Amino acid sequence: MKFLSSILLAVFICSAGIVNAQTDEETQASKNRIAELLNLNLSSNSGIEPLDKFVNAVQDASDESIAISKSLDEMTQRMNGETDTPSVTELTGLSTRISNLASSTAEASKLSVDAVKSLKEVKKSPMKMVSATNSLNNAKKALEIITKEISYQVKTVSGMIKAVLK
Repeated sequence: MKFLSSILLAVFICSAGIVNAQTDEETQASKNRIAELLNLNLSSNSGIEPLDKFVNAVQDASDESIAISKSLDEMTQRMNGETDTPSVTELTGLSTRISNLASSTAEASKLSVDAVKSLKEVKKSPMKMVSATNSLNNAKKALEIITKEISYQVKTVSGMIKAVLK
């Protein structure tokens, strides 16, 4: 999980310097990721505390990632002249939210270690094991999606800030 934290930090730092406008392909990929997050079942009432804690943390990160992407879409429309251009303050505020999301995603990924270990508790109950495993797998999939979306978000907001400062 330290590896995922390091990757998130590296993506954030490297992407901060990228200021190219997003392509239609990148924008569509983001919309696909958001749709996939919305379709994942990230609920867990397994009664296994570490697993439930992990899934809930991932759900919170997923909700924030979706909200940030929606804000980026709105700001992109504003940047394209449909309404007023976002201010530097708005964009840096969004940048801060993205940074916080990266941190909370890294924290959530750390919880996965205990979540995996906690599955040993339900080995005697096959039905509970299937449900718990599905919850774990959905949360892991969501973390992968969120990590990719963070990279897109950083790149997009960086480009917007550069454009507004010109």
